[in-house]
Amino acid sequence: MWVLPVILICVTTCLPGILSTDNKGKLFITAFPENVAFYDPVPHSHTLFVTAVMDNTRVTITVESMVKRSTFMQAATIWRVTLDASVELQRSQFSQKSVVIRSTKDITVESRSKRNNSRQFVVLQPVRSLGSLYYIPILTQRDSLLAFEDVHGARGKIVIINSEGNNTVKVNFNGHDLEQQELVPFQVFQLNMSDSQPVKITAEHNVAVLLTHPCTNATPCDCQMVVIQLRPVNTWGTTFLVPSAFANAADNKTNVIVTSDQRVTVSGSFQSISDYTSSTSISHFVRDLKTQYLSSSGSSSVMLIQPGTITGLIPESSFSACYLIRPNQKALVIAPHSNESQVHLGKDRISSNHNVQWQPIDSQRYSWTMIDLPSDKPQVIWHPSTKIAVYVKNRENWREAISLSTIPDPQGCLVDLPGYFVIDQSGTWAETISHCKNQNSELVSINSEGILQELSQNLSNPNNEKEVWVGLRRRLVNGEWYWLNKQPMNITKWVEGQPRGSQENFCASMSLSSYNTFGWKSQGCCHTMKPVCYKKASYFPVEAP
Repeated sequence: MWVLPVILICVTTCLPGILSTDNKGKLFITAFPENVAFYDPVPHSHTLFVTAVMDNTRVTITVESMVKRSTFMQAATIWRVTLDASVELQRSQFSQKSVVIRSTKDITVESRSKRNNSRQFVVLQPVRSLGSLYYIPILTQRDSLLAFEDVHGARGKIVIINSEGNNTVKVNFNGHDLEQQELVPFQVFQLNMSDSQPVKITAEHNVAVLLTHPCTNATPCDCQMVVIQLRPVNTWGTTFLVPSAFANAADNKTNVIVTSDQRVTVSGSFQSISDYTSSTSISHFVRDLKTQYLSSSGSSSVMLIQPGTITGLIPESSFSACYLIRPNQKALVIAPHSNESQVHLGKDRISSNHNVQWQPIDSQRYSWTMIDLPSDKPQVIWHPSTKIAVYVKNRENWREAISLSTIPDPQGCLVDLPGYFVIDQSGTWAETISHCKNQNSELVSINSEGILQELSQNLSNPNNEKEVWVGLRRRLVNGEWYWLNKQPMNITKWVEGQPRGSQENFCASMSLSSYNTFGWKSQGCCHTMKPVCYKKASYFPVEAP
């Protein structure tokens, strides 16, 4: 069976707000679907690639509720973990073979399933970016590499992975029936793609959803597993850029499937369109997309499907500012015409060290280029002032690159914003210095009107504390006040009658009460209260260690 390249678009009219997120987080869930055939004796492997975003990060990997691996990592290092072959899912509908990755600080995770030449990579979405509503395109034998039955009786599958907590999952089929399942924490639930195909998944709490087939034809004589993690509806967009490099090399065609809860308008130049309907959705099959952009009248999810591979396309609304590139990959970069010269690879612009040829994307304001990255270390592609899109591939399989940040920053790859917050831990003035350090921050120093204004606008004080420690102290020798960051006292905000002259009042607090907001008071250093901490901006190393 030979399958034309296809782009799948899922659309709905009643969506939550569009959520633009990166791929870093502290909790990830996944599973390894059947690759070719679970009983095939050919050696196979299932691997996780974990990258630490910050120093001193503890990572733990759990399989079937048992801790399998644990380690400490430093920023920009990759931990390659090969799991036991038994982690692969078989064909039972329910399983506890989920893989859970936890960390103390942000990480990114990519998985790889490999059996002979059949290998598939998946960039995992952190649990915080998962959703509770998914639509699945209506896939037919004529148009899809996922619907046919192989010689072993295996069909394409939907794999639902529950996160923390009990969950109720409902599945709508195109045959009007509804299946409801109660899932325990981290349970896996599999559904075959059949004549009564699942088209809509809803859950009480976030789940991960994989679309997969164990053995589809990459060529007339070659079997290839395909798998992709679906985007929840709140991460969909309306405009997608489709560089000509994505066209199938065999026939130079790109086909599109649009799935909606009602008929939608698809803009772009194409050969023909046909419809497939169910009780909850309509799929529009668009043949031979001739333009390098695609837009729809409703929010959508787009997947490019070619023989042996599925590629999720990044909505324009979900472009990012910084992407992580693992070693020995080719990258495809999409950037605005006016800003393409500012795209950086590591500390340098790509135009300075690479023979890049930017190609325009039709009449849109974007261009694209490809670069080879033979380095044996992880690298970062980033832009200082605008958002871009980056795809990578090892062999023939394009996929989304790992997004580290959605916020452009001229200093590099910003992975954690600066901020002011009251931590929920009381102590003496000296003790709270350590409390802040344990939160990767410092006791706040307010040495300018600008800082005071930022503090008044952005302070996080969830428990409505009235009095808090700040990083202001009096010298023992001469009684002068100084800030912990060693900056001069350019401003003062002492409340009336302060500071007191008592030799016991060597430290300072700040009032957060409504009648005396941000005024300072001298205090005895052994009093106990909560501190205001300041967290500096954090950047991912643009040059790997």
